[in-house]
Amino acid sequence: MIILHHEPNVLSIDDGGGMSVTVSSEYRERIAATYHRFRQSNSGSSISFTERQNHFNEHLKQHHFGDKERDSFTRIFVSRQELLQSAIEATKSFKKDDWLKLFVVQFSAEQGLDAGGLSREFFELLTEHCFSSQSGM
Repeated sequence: MIILHHEPNVLSIDDGGGMSVTVSSEYRERIAATYHRFRQSNSGSSISFTERQNHFNEHLKQHHFGDKERDSFTRIFVSRQELLQSAIEATKSFKKDDWLKLFVVQFSAEQGLDAGGLSREFFELLTEHCFSSQSGM
């Protein structure tokens, strides 16, 4: 973005990706036009870095999720008593896309709806188990 200030001969250039630069010159209009032409010739458009970054992130999400709903989920049923083994059993047939989905966890023989707490507890317990000295991992 180019900002021509009210003060004579002052302009600021900020592409949204770093520090802005403020210049004072009697040729500020030429500098602004040259900068604008340079950006268009090098990027193919006059969109900012932030806009390009957002565009890239959207394409990345599209690549990973395709036309599927981003908030889709994978439900897994696990046992507290056999946490690691039941987690392996619940996920052994997963496809690549299943690992990208939100996990919704149900502990066997327990009632509860997973609004995030059960999944968090599952991952905390699984991590504790994997890194405990007793697990042998």
